[in-house]
Amino acid sequence: MLVDYARELAFQRDAKRISQAHIEESEFRYGKEKLRQIVANFGRNYPRINSVVERLFRKARGTYSRSELEDHINDSLLTNRAAMDSFAQLSWLGTCTAFSLITILYRVGVIGYLDPITENHVFVLEDKEPEKELIETNSLAVHPAFSKYLQLVT
Repeated sequence: MLVDYARELAFQRDAKRISQAHIEESEFRYGKEKLRQIVANFGRNYPRINSVVERLFRKARGTYSRSELEDHINDSLLTNRAAMDSFAQLSWLGTCTAFSLITILYRVGVIGYLDPITENHVFVLEDKEPEKELIETNSLAVHPAFSKYLQLVT
């Protein structure tokens, strides 16, 4: 999808080839579309998941230790009265702990955990059973597809 967006952009600009600049310029649109796809795929179970993701990660860090991410989720959302008031109608969120929200964010493809063997972050398409890994890991990352759209701080 990212390459398709870059190809479209290159075509619009009469470029003979896709350049790195075309790819980089397409990243915002790509992240926005990926979040829209998450809503399309999981919105029935997790209404307004996009708003929750944006609340948690817009202009936030892209990588966390598990305890840092739990603290971030608690501080910016679960124990933040104003935030929870704005999401009061979301029954699924009202029953979440920080760890259960991490699990949901993994299952919908927003975050991944660090595989100690490969030293790469693993996202949902690569591993469908995260519980053990999420409990044992000390490194979680927001999927790089969302970096530009959410303006993640590296």
